[in-house]
Amino acid sequence: MRIPSSTDGRSRRILRLAPHGILLACCAGLALAAVRSAPGWLVLVTPVAGLAAVARPGPVALAGLAGVVLAGGWLWGTGRMHQTAPREVAARGTLEAVAVVDAVPRRRPTGGWRVTVRLTAVRRAVDPGLAGTRIIVWVRGSAPRTGDLVLVRGTLRPSAREGSPGWWLRYLDRQGVSASVATGRLPVVGHRGGFAGLRDRTAQTLRGRIGERLDGSRGALVEGMALGGSEGLDTRTEEQVRDAGLAHLLAVSGQNVAVVGLAITSVLSALRVSRRTALPGVAMLVVAYCLVCEPGASVARAGVVAVAALLAEGLSRDRDRWYLLLLALAGLLAWQPRSVWDPGLQLSFAAVAGILALGGPLRSWWSRWLPRWAAELAAVALAAGLATAPVLVADFGRVSVAGLVTNLVAVPLASAVLLTALAGAVAAPVLGPLAPPLIHVAGLGAGAILEIAAVSAGVPGATVALPAWTAPLAALPAIAVLALSGGRARRLVHRVRGTGR
Repeated sequence: MRIPSSTDGRSRRILRLAPHGILLACCAGLALAAVRSAPGWLVLVTPVAGLAAVARPGPVALAGLAGVVLAGGWLWGTGRMHQTAPREVAARGTLEAVAVVDAVPRRRPTGGWRVTVRLTAVRRAVDPGLAGTRIIVWVRGSAPRTGDLVLVRGTLRPSAREGSPGWWLRYLDRQGVSASVATGRLPVVGHRGGFAGLRDRTAQTLRGRIGERLDGSRGALVEGMALGGSEGLDTRTEEQVRDAGLAHLLAVSGQNVAVVGLAITSVLSALRVSRRTALPGVAMLVVAYCLVCEPGASVARAGVVAVAALLAEGLSRDRDRWYLLLLALAGLLAWQPRSVWDPGLQLSFAAVAGILALGGPLRSWWSRWLPRWAAELAAVALAAGLATAPVLVADFGRVSVAGLVTNLVAVPLASAVLLTALAGAVAAPVLGPLAPPLIHVAGLGAGAILEIAAVSAGVPGATVALPAWTAPLAALPAIAVLALSGGRARRLVHRVRGTGR
């Protein structure tokens, strides 16, 4: 946007940030659709308000335009909410159908598995039009793998009961689950093909290369940190990891993807490839990494956010980086407005926002004691941890006091485990006998993290339950780092000294 030279400083600042404000208004309107549907009269009022806003000069026109964009986002989001709503399945009765397992099966605390499938061919059902419907299958026997074609037999029931908690209802809504079936086993009748099948086989190959070198909790932890998932961990170990504040290490988040992207960027930089030239290639490799991780909408969102952050690194101005991040958020909410309630989306964007806002100051602080590459990883890990703390309190109502200390050690260590495990698994055909030592090194790091988790979880008061309204308090450490960075601390000291005189 070209700004006239006669414009005063305040107006020039407003105009420079106008694109950010308009994108924020768009995101707000899309998020509002997940709370309440837009009224019908807004369709008539919005164009009239837009014409009125354009007729006004300067900042007033921008404020009016932001209001129009907010209303437009609200209308679009309302339409998408109706389009993406789970299919209503009112009929009950016997179901026999072939389905594809399109998410990683989850172990139930009471035994058995929760398997999410999409029906592909319905052989027998009260409602023959169920093809394409997503349902949950409660399995008592062994679980299939992602991408398997299974034969579902059982009685079709609602996926939620009367009095089910709100978080479960929101989860079903986000996942598009319409019903459920309970069965003793899911016979595997084939595997899906095409691009999705290729992705399944690649992911299973990578997991197999890690699993054949590492077993038990160490192998499960390495697989979880590198590719997502925690199904191989026993219940006691999983509880220790959670109580120590390290459960986020088992999910592929924006933080994990950003670490992979930064590592690839560092390798290309060492090969003297310019940063701006390398970033598009890095973004493509990051997308490839997300494709072989534990499938799910949260991984896809983490990939979108991380790619936006990596491309933002190639921009010279900070406001351009924030604009690109807001553009990614607007795109994701435009596609699925109800994902605004998804903790995965919230954590991913909070982590990347923390990296953009806090990464620089923390990198400068860490570089006093660590090599440059280690300072980079430590800064990314700590910035993401500080930024996601309020989200964890708001969504889960728990904060790990021990995690404030354990993450300072475990998160940089987990980054090293992630990178060495991926290097050993991906480059095994090229490295040959050099690949297994890399995976064993990752296993040593995972063993250290398990020891840290066991010791920390045993400390009385390691985790504290907090009400959601205390989430702003959890943001205070991040605010403090931001407030004291960039010379602000020195200016604050000078002001305090000047006041005292």
